[in-house]
Amino acid sequence: MMVAQQKPYTLFIIDDHNPESPREDRDNFGKMICFHKRYSLGDEHDHREPDEFLRSLCTDVIPSNDIIEMVKENKFANLRFVPDENEEEEAYRIKSYCDITKKWYTEATVYTSDFDMDDTVFDTAIQFIARKELLELLDDYIVILPLYLYDHSGVTMNTVGFSCPWDSGQVGWIYATHDDIRKEYGALDTNRAEELLKAEVEEYDHYLTGQCYGFKLYEGDAEKESCWGFLGDISDVSKHIKEYLPSDCKDIVDYLEYQSDIDEDEYLEQTLDYEDEDDMEI
Repeated sequence: MMVAQQKPYTLFIIDDHNPESPREDRDNFGKMICFHKRYSLGDEHDHREPDEFLRSLCTDVIPSNDIIEMVKENKFANLRFVPDENEEEEAYRIKSYCDITKKWYTEATVYTSDFDMDDTVFDTAIQFIARKELLELLDDYIVILPLYLYDHSGVTMNTVGFSCPWDSGQVGWIYATHDDIRKEYGALDTNRAEELLKAEVEEYDHYLTGQCYGFKLYEGDAEKESCWGFLGDISDVSKHIKEYLPSDCKDIVDYLEYQSDIDEDEYLEQTLDYEDEDDMEI
């Protein structure tokens, strides 16, 4: 607990042991999608596994015709769109390569006369595009950053990874579409968007690591102001709290000191009793 006094005020900055996640009930800029067997992280979603999420995202933001044309031009490493000479009418096979068996397998046969040929090409191919290629496709339509978690006596998250390979690994992504960026900045400013996404991850990391605080301001022994939900380094939190204080005591944050194992009521009672003794005439 941090405490400061500036008569007649006493300010307590208190650890918030039941904080609200910054990913809940907020209009965040980025969407944070995570996958972990033991922890519920990031934003709520219904994707079962990472590649399903990436495929769904590609379907949402990339025109299907773009992907169809890339399939037909054999732009993907593990997909082939080849003529089927065994069919009487013009037809093509969509084939996928299995890294385990080192063989090509036919996933679908499509006929140029079918009105839904392109739909079949897209629906089949999207299931077999490699994760690396999905991310490369998305680069032209969104800003997306990886999310890494370090899990050892608590958890912490960042976008660049951790040096320990045993207790850390990638758990998901945070992203914003180009439309989201234009809405936020009025233009496609991907650099500012990336910085904002990193800031949201840093804020979420403060939540995960327990850097969560609230404050109570007393005038004498009466509570005058209080607020919760401050996240971050205590020095930054103090500056933020200053904005919530009455104009005649904003400088009280400059006198904050750490106090361990104190009770607010006892502290107020002791300090007020001490002031009363100072006021006594002899």
